[in-house]
Amino acid sequence: MLICNKINLAERRRELTTEEGEDFAKELGLIYMEASAKTAQNVLEAFIGIASDIYKTMENVGFICQMSLVG
Repeated sequence: MLICNKINLAERRRELTTEEGEDFAKELGLIYMEASAKTAQNVLEAFIGIASDIYKTMENVGFICQMSLVG
């Protein structure tokens, strides 16, 4: 997941456009999100998305099952 921060800034002050971010994420095979730590816009959604991706990856490689057998 690629997260662009500071979306609360005016478009003219941003380092790259939404389209550039989306294109870059697509090249890398990543999901693209925009967030603002200042306004908290999409921050929770980004963390939930990352946690979900980590959980799915761990589940796919069998780590979750191994942990439940140990615990």
